Amino acid sequence: MRRPGELGVVGVRIRSASGNVRAATEGMLRVTVYEDSGEVRLQLEGQLAGLWVREVEHCWRTAERDNCRRNLTVDLGDVDFVDGAGEQLLVAMHHHGVALIATGLMVKGMVSRITGQR
Repeated sequence: MRRPGELGVVGVRIRSASGNVRAATEGMLRVTVYEDSGEVRLQLEGQLAGLWVREVEHCWRTAERDNCRRNLTVDLGDVDFVDGAGEQLLVAMHHHGVALIATGLMVKGMVSRITGQR
């Protein structure tokens, strides 16, 4: 059941050209999109790495296009790993005005570097 304002959850299994589901060792990521009158929030849970980076970028671009007048926030509170491509995506999002929220030590440090805040 969806919570008020929740648009949906992206939890995609990615299959290779041969039809095999990608290895579990590549991690998982859940993206939940919440929307209210003034803000759209992408809540990420898991690992922002590998093929998931492209999926998050797609969610971000779609939210940005469909909600151009609202503030966009990415909640990284439940992210436990970010690879280099994920960090580059967060940098791009920040440069486009997306607010990045993090609570975990590693991710919070990365967000501080990206945003220039200490």
